[in-house]
Amino acid sequence: MDKKVIIIGTGKVGFALGYALYQKNYDVYCYDRNLDKLKQFYRLIKKPLPQQLPFKDSKIVFITTQDSEIKKTYEEILPHLAPGCIVVHCSGALSRKVFKTTDRKKIIRASIHPIQTFVKFNTRSNPFLNIYFGVEADRKARPYVLKIIKDLGAQPVFISPKDKPLYHLVMVLASNYFVTLMNAVQILGAKIRLSQKKLFKIIEPLIMNTFYNIKNYGAQNALSGPIKRGDVLTIKTHIKILKKKAPKLLKLYSVLGKETVNLSALPSPKKKILKRLFKT
Repeated sequence: MDKKVIIIGTGKVGFALGYALYQKNYDVYCYDRNLDKLKQFYRLIKKPLPQQLPFKDSKIVFITTQDSEIKKTYEEILPHLAPGCIVVHCSGALSRKVFKTTDRKKIIRASIHPIQTFVKFNTRSNPFLNIYFGVEADRKARPYVLKIIKDLGAQPVFISPKDKPLYHLVMVLASNYFVTLMNAVQILGAKIRLSQKKLFKIIEPLIMNTFYNIKNYGAQNALSGPIKRGDVLTIKTHIKILKKKAPKLLKLYSVLGKETVNLSALPSPKKKILKRLFKT
């Protein structure tokens, strides 16, 4: 398999992907409008900044720009691509169909989305190791992208184009909204004088055991706490203290509370009582 790869866009994903492929002995070329970031990448892989990208000699081109720029970037580079080139993007929400094919170019399309969070780049670890990629690709692209995923130490999960937005929503809820929830925990932890470091050290076993229970027994069976017990007094106390100490979090608490009531196995009359509390 040809190991020459071009990556357009060296944001968090593109930068990490380029370096990980370099570590796996791929011949990596990158482009970014941010010249400083581009120079940083080439210094990292110990390669001089090229005068131009080897489009005609590259079998695979990744576009790792923001979603709103993917189609435009593809149209800009299309005249330079070799016939039969495999063009790949890493968007979670968009399908490969954002790339329009032409009879002359016979472009082969793929989308591989790393199910991972990218915050800070670290040369000492491979952020793709043991993760999954959401994959949807033209038939001819599959052997190439699956080889890349395998080389990165990851595994594929195949998604249909029509399911991409819903698939991405699942991942956003699992990661981004979890961050929002933990931010609320951190705000309240500060009210009882717990530092961020101390707080997360305390709740880490709770979070990990909760995840273990969800994974092994399902969400409904993993539920514990005052709503599962139908503990009206405790919920009233929570609402009272939130109004006093952190009123901006009351809406979040109420929305999550109502959904937790729906998840619970409480009898219908008890559920109605609890839901009325969350309308405050």
